[in-house]
Amino acid sequence: MAKFDLIVLGSGSAGMSAARRARRLGASVALVEKDILGGECPNSACVPAKALLRAAESIEEVRRAHEFGICVDEPCANWSAVRRRVRGIVGSDEGESPTEERLQKQGIALFRGEGAFTSGDTIRVGSRTITAPRVIVASGSFDAVPPIEGLQDTGFINHKDALGLEKLPASMAIIGAGPVGVEFAQIFAPLGVRVTLLASGPLPLPREDHTISRLLLECLRESGVRVQTGVRVERAEKRGALKVLAVADGKQQHELEVEEIFVATGHPPFVSGMNLKGIGVESDKSGITVNDRLGTTAEHIWAAGDVTGVALYTHVASYQAKLAAHNALCEQFGLSPLQADYRVIPRVTFCRPEVASVGLTEEDCLVQELKYRAAQARFTDIERSVISGERAGLAKLLVEEGSGQVLGAHVIGARAGELIHEIAPLMQNRVPVSGIGCTIHAFPTFSEVWEAVALKLDGGANG
Repeated sequence: MAKFDLIVLGSGSAGMSAARRARRLGASVALVEKDILGGECPNSACVPAKALLRAAESIEEVRRAHEFGICVDEPCANWSAVRRRVRGIVGSDEGESPTEERLQKQGIALFRGEGAFTSGDTIRVGSRTITAPRVIVASGSFDAVPPIEGLQDTGFINHKDALGLEKLPASMAIIGAGPVGVEFAQIFAPLGVRVTLLASGPLPLPREDHTISRLLLECLRESGVRVQTGVRVERAEKRGALKVLAVADGKQQHELEVEEIFVATGHPPFVSGMNLKGIGVESDKSGITVNDRLGTTAEHIWAAGDVTGVALYTHVASYQAKLAAHNALCEQFGLSPLQADYRVIPRVTFCRPEVASVGLTEEDCLVQELKYRAAQARFTDIERSVISGERAGLAKLLVEEGSGQVLGAHVIGARAGELIHEIAPLMQNRVPVSGIGCTIHAFPTFSEVWEAVALKLDGGANG
């Protein structure tokens, strides 16, 4: 039986971060993986999706070239070439992508197969047994399949299957208008697919501030994506070469005929097959129950990443994993334990225009009955937006009445994913909104939009 200081179940973003942090502390580490090394993010989710989005963005830029006085023929998408480029990025050994060779160099022992607890400190992986006084569960999440009558028999794809398409369908229905659904709508539509995005609520990205979601809805429709809001898919069936969805809108129902169905309805935690209940690890539909040090309800077992259900983002998974590894090993290496702090979690949806946010939405503030002030500025208020031809966008700040502390920041527009990181450190360090308004912002940059919003709230030295 092989013995280690720490066993990590799962090699995704959380698992890899935990294993690497443990090795840096000097612990011996076993990493268990039953599927693809590295998990979904680098192989079938974040990285390939963003590479596909870049291709879609490129063809849209060419189509707009005439706005800048550049004459080009109408571009066309070579799907085979797009797929080839994306596969090259996914298969690259650049950056921090995990490979067995890298793990070996880092001193991390890899065990291939499905891991299951036989006791609190012992795990069976296939025919092998490994043991450690501490274990971190980082088993991730899986793709949810909605209980729609006939969907399984009709057939559908998800984000993992997108690269496997030999050719693009002429038409597609995307069920789910969260980040994955919205991003893939804007992957396929510019490449010539007639896309219908089906949203169960009144807006896409329903968890974002509604000011942002309303503008995104306008932008999606202007880009050629057909968006149906407030609908429920009740049935699916195959009719010849087409797939037909029965879509209910209130009391009425209509049929939607498409060549392909794309499902993007969430990611529940993966907690089965590991005998977690048998060793006292409690979980519910949201994920494994953890405390503020990532400890589970079983002694000497921690959890990190999507399986905790705290926030399903790669950067949160990595953050949790480093804390879990530290806390699991702090007694062994004479360190003080650390507590997780989720106050400031930036999030980005890589649609066009991009959407990014951190902190509370205005809807959150209203539900919590907070005393706050809100202000926003359009991208057309700043010169860089006009120069770049990226006019669609706005930024919004929510600040606490009296203290001026930033409660939330929201932006839709070009470079939103980068812009949000001006506000996140201010929130983390509790800098009031006046710290934005009195800071000199370089001209002409998109970051000036934050100065414009802050001055509406505070006035500031430059007002």
